[in-house]
Amino acid sequence: MKAKNKSLKSNVRITDILCLSNSCPIQFVLGILGSKWSVLILRELLSGDRRTHELLEALPGISSKTLALRLRELEKYGLLDRQVLSRSASPCRIFSDRERSKGAASNNSS
Repeated sequence: MKAKNKSLKSNVRITDILCLSNSCPIQFVLGILGSKWSVLILRELLSGDRRTHELLEALPGISSKTLALRLRELEKYGLLDRQVLSRSASPCRIFSDRERSKGAASNNSS
């Protein structure tokens, strides 16, 4: 069976279909979440606040350098919040999912 080659005319440009423009939201989100480990880090934070060493234990195979880079990137885009606690000589950092931390703050203020 042969397929017929019909040319379709449309007002839609190929750049609109493939999302090749600079302002494409899909490309923007994939640029953030497409990095290795980003989705797994967010998955861990959805279940509760985590310290850096807890994330390292929960994500076998990730280096501390890569974890720090991904956490900074996700924080920069507002996907998580970082809290620095200075109870001891060395400060510890707690990372949390941004939406959960906003909800907790509004519940505490009521």
